[in-house]
Amino acid sequence: MSAFPQTKIGNAYTITNICGHKGGGASEIIQDMIVQMHPMMCMGRPQEIADGIDWLCSDEASFATETLLNMDGGFTAK
Repeated sequence: MSAFPQTKIGNAYTITNICGHKGGGASEIIQDMIVQMHPMMCMGRPQEIADGIDWLCSDEASFATETLLNMDGGFTAK
């Protein structure tokens, strides 16, 4: 066990310039394939991942330790 509790974010495909941003990144065919892999039928947005990190850093998460917060649109649950 680590001396410092480790809380992690597990994210799946997120809309960025590399993966699925309009005007750059993956082609529309690849974007559609990626979307089909997620039960929520969409890729995550950077702000959604940031919101999870904000929560983990807030007082509301003061009792959350050594956990993995999956921010993956159900990708790992399928």
